[in-house]
Amino acid sequence: MKSRLLLALVGIVTVIAAAGLAPSADATAAHRKPVYWIDLAGTASQHPDYVYFTASSGGYMEDITWHHWGARKTVGKGTFGTTAPCNPGQPCPSGPATITMRKPVRCTPKFGTKEGRTVRVYRHVRLDYPDGEGGTAHADITDRAGWASCQEAG
Repeated sequence: MKSRLLLALVGIVTVIAAAGLAPSADATAAHRKPVYWIDLAGTASQHPDYVYFTASSGGYMEDITWHHWGARKTVGKGTFGTTAPCNPGQPCPSGPATITMRKPVRCTPKFGTKEGRTVRVYRHVRLDYPDGEGGTAHADITDRAGWASCQEAG
């Protein structure tokens, strides 16, 4: 009887210890090099709350909240707007938007705050934003999120 009780106790302790030692996805991501958003001016940042998609007037996203930044896939939700003039008689696109980024890869930026240093950026980036007519438009913005600055991209 004592040996069964001891065996059961050892089994319970082993299960509890194994559960406590198993790394979570976020803990695993924390041990890797950080992932950056590198804007069109070359400024590198992590989980930015404001990003722009053109070098002059055009689309931007603000008040972004990121989920799982640095993991294999991250999603940012915020508000899309534009500084570009809108067509007369048509509403300007603005409202809730989502950026989905996946597959962090190594990158050596050709310019900017991380120039010549190996960092990680997301290789695939998609923007879902209001089209101004009540629907949703989709755009591949990979080149605006860092990949275009990489020497490997050329």
